[in-house]
Amino acid sequence: MVSNKSNQTRAIAIFLIAAIALGIGFRFFQLERKLFWHDEAYSSIRAAGYTRHEIDQAIFQDRLMPASELQKFQNIKPTSTVADTVDSLVKEDPQHPPLYFVLGRYWMHWFGGSRTASRSLPALISLLALPFMYLLAWELFRSRLVALISTALIALAPLEILFAQITRQYSLLSVCVLSSSWLMIRAIRRSPTSNNPTRAIDWGLYVVSNLIGLYAHPFFGLTLIAHGLYVGLDWLRLVAWERWWQGKKNRSNINHGDLEAIGRANVDDSVNEDLENEDLENPENLDSNADQDVELSIAAEQAAFSNHQPNVVLISYSIAAIATTLLYLPWLLIILDNYQRAAETTSWTKVAIGAAHLIRSWMLIFTDLFNDYDFGYNNGWTYLFRFPYVLIMFLAIAFLSRRATLSTRIFILTAILEPFLILALPDLIMGGKRSAVARYLIPCFPIILLAVGYWLANLIEPNLLAKTAGISQRRSQIHWSLLHSQSARLIGKGLLAAILTLAVFSNWVNAYADTSWTKDLSYHNAAIARLVNAAPNPLLISDIGDDYTNTGDLLSLSYILDPKVQLLLLAKPIDPQVILQQVNANQFDGIFVFRPSFDILTTLHELEVPHENIFPPGKLWQIAPAN
Repeated sequence: MVSNKSNQTRAIAIFLIAAIALGIGFRFFQLERKLFWHDEAYSSIRAAGYTRHEIDQAIFQDRLMPASELQKFQNIKPTSTVADTVDSLVKEDPQHPPLYFVLGRYWMHWFGGSRTASRSLPALISLLALPFMYLLAWELFRSRLVALISTALIALAPLEILFAQITRQYSLLSVCVLSSSWLMIRAIRRSPTSNNPTRAIDWGLYVVSNLIGLYAHPFFGLTLIAHGLYVGLDWLRLVAWERWWQGKKNRSNINHGDLEAIGRANVDDSVNEDLENEDLENPENLDSNADQDVELSIAAEQAAFSNHQPNVVLISYSIAAIATTLLYLPWLLIILDNYQRAAETTSWTKVAIGAAHLIRSWMLIFTDLFNDYDFGYNNGWTYLFRFPYVLIMFLAIAFLSRRATLSTRIFILTAILEPFLILALPDLIMGGKRSAVARYLIPCFPIILLAVGYWLANLIEPNLLAKTAGISQRRSQIHWSLLHSQSARLIGKGLLAAILTLAVFSNWVNAYADTSWTKDLSYHNAAIARLVNAAPNPLLISDIGDDYTNTGDLLSLSYILDPKVQLLLLAKPIDPQVILQQVNANQFDGIFVFRPSFDILTTLHELEVPHENIFPPGKLWQIAPAN
């Protein structure tokens, strides 16, 4: 029996390690194939030391140029320095801290500015999420099975892989969410007394991780707010238990020394097994020992109070939070000083889209953690296909909320709910779509996967609950073992295999797609390039656009337009003669207009030049040839 159980455990471990290896491979597979979209182009612009203003001044000059000429702005600007990279952000994108772009600049210097080179940096960074997920799961649950399953889930999560293949700071943000959470939990559990020599080191590392996160992405602040809520609520919990315990102490039949011994966080496995075997042989003891369970629960909380010293933890966390704030203050002042610019750049998030659209977006975004396949946004089969994943997340969080230790419950729930609600509530109350932007919800994603990993591990190994939730949960775990152990194991293994297998399928489909929904406003660029490239001798006309987004997408198109394609980028104000000259020259077999501004369309109308919107989703127009 023991040998059979050992073989099953080994088989599960091998399966999970293979899944992790596949997830690593997917992060680097087909990097060059993916569409290099608008935001990625801007990442390269910033890293190279350019500003958008100087690029606009250089390219919108009413002259013909090959599309490939634009790519010089995706490599390091001659004579520029790191200061130019930072200055570019300060002037035009103050809401983006400089850390990732400075790293990108050095990466560009060493490996060049190709799509593969620039994307390999976030892909490599994303690998750090795997050990940090394992460490966080181990710190919370002390279970290798929970840690391995959680790591396999994040390794194969389609959304995490999509973000890992984008030349942006998203994978770094995910890593920092995990690393800071692990370092905080570890610092709390390794700081039992005020004179612990490792306390300053543990909290110092937490501050360093926080600073990396904040200087990578401002939305890391959502995770830090969740950490503050967790520490505060856990402190209130422990203080409340201590006060309640003081009132019960003299009436208890268990002496104080026994309580601490019984209530240690890491219960000896052999003791658990003996207790479980005793109750399995005599299940009628379960109800008769209910009073002892209450006493054991009290013991666990008393031990937690003694071990964690909540006042010491609260003071240590407060010092770390103050240090983090002070060290982030330089960039925070830059954001405040350039607030109007940052507000203008992000004003699109305040556009109201309605509650129904928000709910559909939430469903798609959170289920993208497990499977990214869909049948279309307005197709009901997409939501029917995704619903089981919604159910899995709900059951996992509900199970953890009932079965994990109270401290762990508080951490998981605050880490998931706080970042989401801070974005979702303003959307619902005032209007907007902040919570419908997947990258803004990154702080939630690893913790959701952790909750699902915990649930699946408890299905596969029902005896795990006593080890991860403390001895006070022993009786309820025995009920679980008596009634559900065999069926739970089968369900758990089947669910785990299905989730990971479907994730592999989703990632395989994504690997061969030339675009994805994460490309946002550049989603249709690949289709646009195919239409333009199909012409024997094409000309593509454009300008800066009404919303000033054309620069980034023209850079995106420059990677996939054929060398034969010529660009005519018009200056403001529009000179009608420049357009008319190319229309009448009969030099090109196909003349296209990409995202024309109102001024271009007005000019074409005034010149009575026939034009047709041949691809409305991508706003690609074609000018009829002159007679």
